[in-house]
Amino acid sequence: QDAKVSDVINFDGKSARVTVEGCINGLPFKVTRIKTASKGSLAFNLDNEDLTRQSIKDTQAIIDERLGISTQILARTIFHGQHAINGLLEATDANLKDELSLLVPLSLWKDAASFARKSHRSHSRRMSELDGMLSVREQDRDALMQRCSTAKQSADAYRQLFETRRKQVEDRLRSLETSLAAITANETDIEECRRNLAAAASRV
Repeated sequence: QDAKVSDVINFDGKSARVTVEGCINGLPFKVTRIKTASKGSLAFNLDNEDLTRQSIKDTQAIIDERLGISTQILARTIFHGQHAINGLLEATDANLKDELSLLVPLSLWKDAASFARKSHRSHSRRMSELDGMLSVREQDRDALMQRCSTAKQSADAYRQLFETRRKQVEDRLRSLETSLAAITANETDIEECRRNLAAAASRV
């Protein structure tokens, strides 16, 4: 930032020259500012490419654009005294936003807040839908479990009835087999009696 000529040039000099060199994102840069009693100049070199423009204003704009900084930000990186130590801590919401806007455009925060609100509403609706679907599925599950329990109880009852009927049938079959054996024995005795009678009748 250009200052008054008397602030940067002493009585024994004709010009003041300041050069700042460094690296940003791995690329070397060099900024040279020269001030004389009547005029000034500004040169900018980035990654060995001369980006100096015809006017100091245009060159400064290129510096701000390529380095991502401005004179307002640079002024806040230099400690001059104790008056600004608690500047951000004691700043009002509006002042704090003004300071932050020098580093990050406030539109970015507004867009982020808007996106967060929309995402929250969308996710809330989706969560409500999923909660409703989950409630319905839980009711279906409970109903199915009840049907399974009823079917199991019915199956157990039919199994017991089947076993009871099977035993009754087996007992009946054994009883019939016993009766059949007795009848067969009786028929054998009757046949024997018939033969004996027939033999006795032939002798008479």
